[in-house]
Amino acid sequence: MYHVVGLTPEAPTLEAAFHGDPPGDGFVVTAKDLDEQREMLSADAGPIEFALLGCPHLSLDQLRAIAARIDGRHFKVEFWVQTSFRDKELAERMGVAQVIEQAGSRLVPAPASTRWPGSTCSARRASEGNACGLGFVDVTTPQLVEKVDLEVTAVNAIAACFPEDMRLPLTLPNERDAIRAMLDTLRPFTAEDLRLVHIRSTLDVESLVVSEGCLPALSNRADVVVEEEPRRLGFDQDARLVSPLSA
Repeated sequence: MYHVVGLTPEAPTLEAAFHGDPPGDGFVVTAKDLDEQREMLSADAGPIEFALLGCPHLSLDQLRAIAARIDGRHFKVEFWVQTSFRDKELAERMGVAQVIEQAGSRLVPAPASTRWPGSTCSARRASEGNACGLGFVDVTTPQLVEKVDLEVTAVNAIAACFPEDMRLPLTLPNERDAIRAMLDTLRPFTAEDLRLVHIRSTLDVESLVVSEGCLPALSNRADVVVEEEPRRLGFDQDARLVSPLSA
C-alpha cells in the first residue's frame, strides 16, 4: 500500500497522508531495485499449471472482454477469474459468466482464496484499523469490531470500487460463541465430514490445524506432513481461543 499525494483519495496532501506526523526516512526506488525484486519473486519458466485473473477484481467490461476472446475455445489448465458479487450477478444475467465457465474457467466472487463458508475472524495489529475484507467473514467478535477505523476502511473500499468488502459480519460476544454459531449452521454433520481449519495467522500458514474430515484430501500430498499426535482447540476463562499453534 502506498500514498500518491493528490491522487489517491486518502492523501490530498502530504500532511493528510501522514496524519500530521513527519515522514520517516526517505529512499529512492530505482529500476535496478525493481528488477531485483521481480527476479526474487519470479520462478523459473515452466509449464503453466494454474492461472488466475482478478487481483484487484475484474470489472464487468473486463469479463465481457474475456468472454469475447474465448470464442468457443477451452482452457487447458485450471483458470480462475475473480470479480465482485455484483459484477458476477450482472455477468450471469448477460450470459457472460456462462461463456467463461463453459470454457472451463471458474468465475469466483470475492477473494475466495481467503474466504471459506463458516469463517470467523480476529484482529491483527498490522492492519492499522483497515477492515477491508471483513465483509467476506461470516462472524467475528467485538474485539475486532472495536478496532475498525471506519474512515480508513471506507477510503480503501471506495478506492477499490468495492464497498461490499467492508460490510460488518455477525458479531458475537466471544470466540467460543462465534465458532459454536458457525458449527450450528452446518448441521447435521459428523466428525468424518466436518472440514474445519484453524489458521493462527494469515502471515504464517506453514502450520495449520485441521479436522478429521480434511485428512482424506491431504493424505496423498507430497508437500504436506500430517502429525500423528492430534491437537485440540481450547478456550481460556474469557472464552478466547487458545491456539495449539501458539509460540
